[in-house]
Amino acid sequence: MNPGAGGRSARTSGCEEKDRMSNYRVRARLLLLAAALLLIPAWSLPLWSIRIVAPQYNDGLGMYIGVQDIVGHTQHDIQNINILNHYIGMKPIVPAEVTPLEVMPLALAFLMGAAVVAMLINRRWAAAAWLAAFVVVGAAGFYEFYSWNYDYGHNLSPDAPIKVPGMTYTPPLIGTKTLLTIRASSYPHWGTAFVTLSFLAGLAALVTLWRRGEGGPAAVAFRQLQARVAARTRAAAVLAVVASAALLAGCTGAAASDAADRRAEAPEFAPDQPPCDFCDGIIPAERFGGEIVTRDGNTYRFMSVECLAGFVAGGRISEPEIHSMRVVDYNHGERLIDARTAHYVRSGLRESPNGLNLLAAEAEVVAHNLHFFFLGDRLTWPEVLELVRTEWSL
Repeated sequence: MNPGAGGRSARTSGCEEKDRMSNYRVRARLLLLAAALLLIPAWSLPLWSIRIVAPQYNDGLGMYIGVQDIVGHTQHDIQNINILNHYIGMKPIVPAEVTPLEVMPLALAFLMGAAVVAMLINRRWAAAAWLAAFVVVGAAGFYEFYSWNYDYGHNLSPDAPIKVPGMTYTPPLIGTKTLLTIRASSYPHWGTAFVTLSFLAGLAALVTLWRRGEGGPAAVAFRQLQARVAARTRAAAVLAVVASAALLAGCTGAAASDAADRRAEAPEFAPDQPPCDFCDGIIPAERFGGEIVTRDGNTYRFMSVECLAGFVAGGRISEPEIHSMRVVDYNHGERLIDARTAHYVRSGLRESPNGLNLLAAEAEVVAHNLHFFFLGDRLTWPEVLELVRTEWSL
């Protein structure tokens, strides 16, 4: 027997182990380098794309949201989107004033630099720290974008040409949403794909570094860690389900209680909402209705434009008896305007109290805007009278 054979065998085994660990380290370093390089296309490629289809833009409008800028799908898309936004009170899109565009370049540069540092260190803790930073920065960026998107659709101008009670216009983050006559679709774009690939490359580097001692103590420790994480994940999942069920029950009970409180607080007959003199329905507080004042001082009030028109078209009052005849300006909500000179839209989307869906506007441009967003037909006062005669057989 050769006494040195065992020693040579141990040295050979040790060299093979070192070579295997070296190969893992090289592979991890290349993956971290790839993670840094994959972030480069995100500087120039859009992260997100939003497309809008409206009645006057059947081919659609759109914008790409990138790390440093917001641009239209075509040359004039941003300008046309801002025109639509003006109608409903949304702020214009001015890239220089969008806060996320100030933050995203810094965040992306930080992640690229941190990936290079993690590559040079080439240790598990460095790769894990980079992934943790990636998650934190990504979550913060996503929240910043969501906050800007929310404010953009909720913080509306009180002087908007079109005001719909309770309506907000926040586009979806992912998916399609219909807002009045506008259909908005929002989806990630190529820049987000490269950012995702960068994260996956960093994750692969961490796994590679963690398993670099495959077959040895490190692999055993890794498998033990996997088992502990799996057990804790299952326990956390059970707790999450129980907590969610309890929270849902509490929210449901609170919602039911709130609804009951609202029903108790809402009177059936408000003193400032008298019955209509044509149909006996309750006159709404705003948006719809009208009144006729006679020359001898009598006042008749109505719950909708069509009720007032029905009162006149049905012969319940003659033209010489009328001193003034006014309807509520839909967009203002409460102001009364001359019924004879008002502009009318019979909406295809917005219902009026008596079902003929007549909206009144003092200014022609507002009537145009109402027609743009609510569709339907434009009418004059004589046409309103004829419509009511025909629909109600007066």
